[in-house]
Amino acid sequence: MDKSVRLQKFIADCGLCARRTAEEWIVDGRVEVNGRPALRLGITVDPATDAVRVDGR
Repeated sequence: MDKSVRLQKFIADCGLCARRTAEEWIVDGRVEVNGRPALRLGITVDPATDAVRVDGR
């Protein structure tokens, strides 16, 4: 079963910020997925296997 979710929803669900703010962070280059910058909206992540970092944390 596919458990992937949109990146901005995942960040918001973690309690870091609102979804709209997460979208701004992604576009601004503040978010990395598996060590690579996530520079566009619409990226999906699997919370069980993907590493998501905001501002290096």
